[in-house]
Amino acid sequence: MMSELAMNLALDGDPVKLDQAVSLCERVLAGHQSEKVHHTTRAALSFIYLKIGNKEKAISVAKNLPHVRESRESILAAFNKEPSIDDMNAYLRFIALGERDEPAVNDKSCV
Repeated sequence: MMSELAMNLALDGDPVKLDQAVSLCERVLAGHQSEKVHHTTRAALSFIYLKIGNKEKAISVAKNLPHVRESRESILAAFNKEPSIDDMNAYLRFIALGERDEPAVNDKSCV
């Protein structure tokens, strides 16, 4: 709830409310919340810092967010392409190492 309250406070342009939002986000991140709550809070906090003019902190917080290559949207999109074992290995290398060798996924729409 603190994370959601912080995001609502951040929507206001009032500097006092923005400071309160930062404090709430920092409290959430110091606690033992789920990964989802931490990621959501970090994403919000990065924009709050940017909104109050602290781009350096915004970037620092954003660098602790997960990579897009590890998102559920990316992973589920790969599953929908019915990857072969070689494709799965390519995805694993991409996730672990950031290697960009594109998997040769079986695309049934081209058949």
